[in-house]
Amino acid sequence: MLIPPSELSIDAYHSSAPQWLSKSSILDFKKQGPQWWNMRYMLGIIPKYEPTDAMEQGNALDCMLTEPEGAFYAKYVIKPQGMNFSTKEGKLWKEKNECKEIIKDEDYKILMEAVEAVKMNPIWHLIDSSKKQCTLRRQTNLGFGFQSRPDFIADNIYIDLKKTCNLETFGRDAINFGYHYQAALADFCAADGGLHFEKYLLAVCEWERGARFRVFEIPQRAIDAARIELVTIAQEISDRLKSGNWEDVQLEPQPLEIPTYLMKRLES
Repeated sequence: MLIPPSELSIDAYHSSAPQWLSKSSILDFKKQGPQWWNMRYMLGIIPKYEPTDAMEQGNALDCMLTEPEGAFYAKYVIKPQGMNFSTKEGKLWKEKNECKEIIKDEDYKILMEAVEAVKMNPIWHLIDSSKKQCTLRRQTNLGFGFQSRPDFIADNIYIDLKKTCNLETFGRDAINFGYHYQAALADFCAADGGLHFEKYLLAVCEWERGARFRVFEIPQRAIDAARIELVTIAQEISDRLKSGNWEDVQLEPQPLEIPTYLMKRLES
């Protein structure tokens, strides 16, 4: 099922667990364990994550490139260089713009560099004509459905916009952040509507130097491995939902993993 952004906002998408599970909610179960997951998604005791500066910067870039023209300036305002909020002028300006998110002047300049870098890349012709911010959903018999929300769907190409502090290490970071899980969910949901992605691309801006931009392709073998693991995690979540047992009991001691550098010393 392909849902346009006009029918499902980004806020509604992020607050739809446990009825619909995305990469974040599934990996939270893996990383945090069943008790934490129950308190966060079932009971609502643990609040949502507070967005970091990096997340806010990424959201601003997403808005600039995925929302209709004018949407960015309806949501954000640029703080004038040198403005001090402790002065009368600064307080009045802040009060006038209290309904908008504030972006520092220096961050806005980097943002515009990133936008221009994206538009100069050959991938822009795909992005510009793509379906933007559509949600892919697929219902299951597990007690919940799956969802994924790529930034762009261009023909049979999945494109997600990302930002990083270092393009040189992004290849490793992408796997650590679980972007291949996100692609695996998109693949699974899209297949339900007869859509098959031929490529899974990550369009990546280096934030500190906005003009640095590269496109990475997620290997199919990484997506296949993620899909196998997602099935296992989803089945455990389903079993916990049915039993109501969210205890995380460890019956046997867990061995510590010895770092590679220490193993080499022990073996030498």
